Formats: sequence, structure tokens, C-alpha cells
Amino acid sequence: MITIFKYVYMPFMEQMILKYQDIGIFISLVIIISIFNIVNMIQAIIHEFGHFIFGKITKHKLIFFNVFNLVILKELDKIRLRKIGKLSVSGQCLMEPPHKDSWRLCTLGGIILNMITIFVSAALIPFANGILLIILFKFLISGIMFVLSNGIPNNKTLNDGAVYQILKSNESAIESRYKQMLICKHLADGKTYKDISKELFEFNCEKINDDDITNYLILNRYFRYLDLKMHDEANQTITHLFDKTYSSKSLVALEIALEKFYNDNIYYKNNRPYDYKKVVKDLNKQVKTLKQLRIRLSCDISFMDKFDYHDLKRKVKQIAPKELFLGDALFNIDQINLLIEQTA
Repeated sequence: MITIFKYVYMPFMEQMILKYQDIGIFISLVIIISIFNIVNMIQAIIHEFGHFIFGKITKHKLIFFNVFNLVILKELDKIRLRKIGKLSVSGQCLMEPPHKDSWRLCTLGGIILNMITIFVSAALIPFANGILLIILFKFLISGIMFVLSNGIPNNKTLNDGAVYQILKSNESAIESRYKQMLICKHLADGKTYKDISKELFEFNCEKINDDDITNYLILNRYFRYLDLKMHDEANQTITHLFDKTYSSKSLVALEIALEKFYNDNIYYKNNRPYDYKKVVKDLNKQVKTLKQLRIRLSCDISFMDKFDYHDLKRKVKQIAPKELFLGDALFNIDQINLLIEQTA
């Protein structure tokens, strides 16, 4: 990707700026950069739309489709358009599969559609000039970058390539992905974890592998235990997960570490078994989700034994409407209320 940027991308930009320098180098540069940013946004939409198209081909049902902080969400069989808090990714398309083995085309759909834009752009470039040439060239380069960034497995961010690599020979991950999609559908409909069937949090396969997709279903089981106020089971589950993923730098491992931090703060504050340096950076980020607010509040209560109730109430009211899933929002609000009761 760096090679493409250095030997193709930059020389092309220099040529375009020189070509249009009669309107001013600054203005031509602004136009070119604007085109590049717009094309990047379009490629992000194309990528997620690829997941949607190939998902529909394989009989998947839409759960949500988002680009940046705009989301099309299916709640109680009604399609809604909402503005949400920005997710950790620029776009995401989540679909309910018809069965657990239906994952290949939906997983690779974004990359496939990006590749189609690469071939179409490459075919049209020889016949284009002016602004159209800039747009087509940018579609070509942006498409290549999307294919590489999503297709080359990245276990830290769990991109499309990493998901495909894990699923292709991993029965527990396949089952886990399928059940997570069903859980997300219930959360979108407003159910909290305790309202969802226990069967969706358990494995039917004999061998349970150690990977981020499998571990995330176990993390969901931990949320269900918290929701049911089964604190011993929740502690055992999150401790087991944390021990397995402590050395990992993946985003799933970070979320597990944050939940271990929360669990120990509230229920095992006198027996903290590990150094919390791993989560300090995330704790210092601006609070944008109810989950972050819940964990930050547990920290305030545990270490400072005080918090501003009115400020907390304001933040909950501000953040709640921007949460992706209603059920997950209700779960976190319930946990926050339990924390407040503990200090009463």
C-alpha cells in the first residue's frame, strides 16, 4: 500500500496539480483532495453495500447498515434511519443468517464489490480525461486500498480477511458468529441479555477454540450473567476470558480487559488480580457510549467513592438516544442504576 502511494498516487497528484495550475495550485489541490475524500466515502458505502447484496443473495436479513454515524436499523421488523454515536469502524453491515453455515459470500461481499469497482475504473481510465480521469483514478486506488485493508487478515481489528480466516476451519467460531447475529437481532428489538434464550449463549459443538469470534460469544454470556445478577458466574466467565486473552492486543481482548476491570471494581474490589495499565488509555478517552460510562462510573466509585449524580444523569440522557441497540442501552442503564444503588 505504501508502494502504491509513493510511486502511483503521489506522481498522479503532482501531474493533476500541474495540469490545472492555471486556476491556482491551491484551488486545484482543494478540488483534488475533495474528490479523493468523497470517493473514499463512496467506496466505504460500496464495501458495506457489498455485504448487504451478497447477504440478500444468500437469504440473510438486515439487522443494521451504517456508514460513519448514520445507521439503517431494523427494529421490530420496522426499518428506521437514525444518527448514532460514531462506531469504532467507518462502516458496518450486520445481517441475520438463515443458518450457521451461511457466511462465506456475506463475509467477502464487501471485498468483491470493491474489486468490481477496480476493474470498471481500470477499464474506463484509458477513455477518460479531466475531472473524470481524476475520479476514476481515485476509484481505482481507493478500491485497491479497501481490498488490501479488508482482505489481508488483521487479527487486531478483526477485519473481513481475519473473520474469513477464522471461520473457514473453526466450528465453534461458525456457531458463535451465527448466534451473535441472532443476539444482535434481539438486542435491536429491545430485549436485554436476560430476555434472550440461554441456548444462544451456549455451544453445541464439541471443541471450543480460542479465537476472538468464539470469545465474543462467551463475553455475551458474561453480559447475560450480569443482567441476571449471577455475579459469581459472571466473575468466573470474565476471569477465564481475561486469562486467555491477556497477552492479545486485539479489540476484543481490550473489551474483555475493560469488563474484567468493571467486574473487579464492583464485586471484587479488595482482590484485584492484575495491573490495569492495559485499559488506562481507553478509560481516559472521552465517554461516548453507555458502556464506557458504566465502566468509568465503576472506576469513580471504586477508587474515589464519589461521583456527580446530576452530571451522570445528563450524560445518560445525552448518550442513550445515540446507542446502536435499544436492548444493549437498557442493559447498561440498568447496570448504572445498580452502581448508583450501591453507593446509596
